Amino acid sequence: MSVGIINDPGRNVIAWFEMPVRRIAEAAPFYTAVFGVTIDETTINGQKFGIVISNGPAQLNNGVLVECGDSYTPCNPCNDAAMHYFEVDNQPQLNAVLQNVAANGGVVISQPTVFHPLLGSKATFLDNQGNLIGIRATG
Repeated sequence: MSVGIINDPGRNVIAWFEMPVRRIAEAAPFYTAVFGVTIDETTINGQKFGIVISNGPAQLNNGVLVECGDSYTPCNPCNDAAMHYFEVDNQPQLNAVLQNVAANGGVVISQPTVFHPLLGSKATFLDNQGNLIGIRATG
């Protein structure tokens, strides 16, 4: 039986992410350069966070970078964790992000591939902290 909690067709099912990184001070400039977002660094109850804020008119926030220090070891999303995907509007933007990744110390793992005609294209890269990250182009 469906309880109908997530029935709004204009609403994303996944609403928040917390992505572990070794150091916010290293990760923040990478994500700012790659995606053009603002990372607002803050500490809450002794835990360092980097709040990811889009630079669009609404300045939306969908998650944070969480500083874990030297004890953090990036995991394999296929075996250890969920995969984080950032979304761009179209294929040219996806290509631009991949160029930014390579120019800012990341490594492109997979080139854009159409994974379903209705869902768009995706690509993956390693960020400068060793996290495997996805990009999805909807158009």
